[in-house]
Amino acid sequence: MRTNSLPQLFVGLLLVVLVAACGKDKPLLHATNDPPVISALTADPDPVRTNSFSTLRVTASDPEGDSLRYSWSAAANQGSFDTPDSTEAQTRWRAPTVPGTVRLTATVSDGTLSASAILDLVVTAPTATLSGVVRHADTQAPLDGVVVTGGASEDTTAADGRYRLEDLPVGIVTVTASKTGFDTYQFGHNLTADQSATFDFGLLPTVERGRLRGRVTNTLGEAIADAEVSIDTIGTTTDAEGRYAFEPARFGTYAFQASHEGYAPASQSVVIGAAEVTLDATLDALPLPAPTGVTATKTGGLELSVSWQPPSTTAPVRGYFVYRSLNGGEYTRVQETPFGGTVRSHSFTAQEDARYRFVVTALNLENEEGNESPPSNLVVATLLTPTVVISSGNVVMGNTPAGWGNDGVAPHPGSPVFVGTYRIETREVSNRQYAMFLNEKYSANLLAVVEDEVRSASTVLLNLNASRIDFDGNLGLFTVVSGSENHPVVGVTWYGADAYARSIGRRLPSEAEWEKTARGTSPANGSDGSGNGYGSRYPWGLAAPTAVLANFGDLLGGTRAVDSFAAGATTEWSTPVHHLAGNVWEWCEDWFGTYQSPHGPPSNGTNKVLRGGSFRDSAEYLRVGARFSSPPTAASTSGGFRCASNP
Repeated sequence: MRTNSLPQLFVGLLLVVLVAACGKDKPLLHATNDPPVISALTADPDPVRTNSFSTLRVTASDPEGDSLRYSWSAAANQGSFDTPDSTEAQTRWRAPTVPGTVRLTATVSDGTLSASAILDLVVTAPTATLSGVVRHADTQAPLDGVVVTGGASEDTTAADGRYRLEDLPVGIVTVTASKTGFDTYQFGHNLTADQSATFDFGLLPTVERGRLRGRVTNTLGEAIADAEVSIDTIGTTTDAEGRYAFEPARFGTYAFQASHEGYAPASQSVVIGAAEVTLDATLDALPLPAPTGVTATKTGGLELSVSWQPPSTTAPVRGYFVYRSLNGGEYTRVQETPFGGTVRSHSFTAQEDARYRFVVTALNLENEEGNESPPSNLVVATLLTPTVVISSGNVVMGNTPAGWGNDGVAPHPGSPVFVGTYRIETREVSNRQYAMFLNEKYSANLLAVVEDEVRSASTVLLNLNASRIDFDGNLGLFTVVSGSENHPVVGVTWYGADAYARSIGRRLPSEAEWEKTARGTSPANGSDGSGNGYGSRYPWGLAAPTAVLANFGDLLGGTRAVDSFAAGATTEWSTPVHHLAGNVWEWCEDWFGTYQSPHGPPSNGTNKVLRGGSFRDSAEYLRVGARFSSPPTAASTSGGFRCASNP
């Protein structure tokens, strides 16, 4: 029996515990949860101005002491809350921009049940206050009994003449002041929110009045519309016919003035002592400053354009006269009728190789010319050398086949070379063209002549001693030795050739472009293993050079015109290209190096490539694959260039 007593005791105790537990929980099945109780909902401030803040507070409690959560809401477009939902019993609310009554709701929740309260809050528009003193306009004594009104506010001045208008709407408010025996006075005042503005004024005693009228014209008799006309502090403007009127105007003596932008003002005293007084005024136009930014440009071929900016003044401009100087001569009008006041440029066809400068004057409202502008830059109407288009494709280069280049120079591993489509000039750049380029740049202070060198900054462009171009320091003018105008320019460095090409929107040809132009791609004289035609050994074909085909071997002792030796021009292209052999060596864009395909010349080096031979070189250097090189700073009596461009 003893051995079974412990288990039985344990079971009994367990039953007691379970019964006790059930007895303890049973009353909870009948417990209630009451909703929170809201005792107050307030706003500070109340009412509130538009677009300003008010702090909302709710006072609430929960019967069971549960934690509470607060949420806030309003209808659409009825303002916004900083924290629309939180455990805080207050929040900040921004009022809408339109005045009125807004209904706000506060909801308090214990997590299960909730209670709500509603607050109708008035949103008011911002207002302003205007105050001041009303005086007798003649004696400056304060006036009592003046009724001052503005908006919905009205006040009557006391013995000190003071008035005060409150709760005025924001913006421009019209204020009227009246008193028996005085002229009614009315003015507009711009008020901002919560502003306390001050404005003092005077009333004029009622007296006899008349009308002052007249017309404002210029010295040409033309009506001046929108002229400002005043008598003392009273102002008006003229109509389209220049007429004005003051009515009614008190009898008395006034300071009359008429003015308009671009004219000198006119002023005098006027007496209004009758029912009708007439006073006309004549304004004299002021001379205009000079126009600014006068610039001459070449727009293509022999077409030139001159442009300018208006004078630095707000005065009206009726028109412009443009004057031009031809080859350093006197300035003459480009046309006898003025250009309109809105015109800013003029284009025309110039004389070939003529040098032009321009000045511009502005016409005032009476068609009188003002000061001349500073002269424009010098521009020369020089026709550019025609170009021929050469289509893309491979070209065999160098001493290929053997004997087509310099003797003893092996074929280059980069040949053949692929070259894209390009344009190249049909003639070498002439002395005349280069001298005109120098004149333009020198006139713009972009060049300097130091001893026998023409320099751009520290870069030498031309050695005058090696060239056929002279410089007159007194005139600041480059000229060509007579008879050499159409010969190729010589004595030019690579930098000088590059500067000219860029100035006309072109560039120097690459070595591959130059050789493709000279030899062509015809397979008539053989092809390489890939079917690329060798072209011709000389620009004209396979025949050895002669005095008819090229200027070489010092046979003529100097250069010849850039369009000469037509028999030696290349026959490969639709348009003849002259002097690709002989006359002068021609600078190429590339640094001297190994050929690459597609064409990619070295990015740096010490020497630049020259091609084509010259009037003093042997026939060997007239071959299409012959190469020569020289430092880009070098200048010689046998070195020139031609230009190329992208298609």
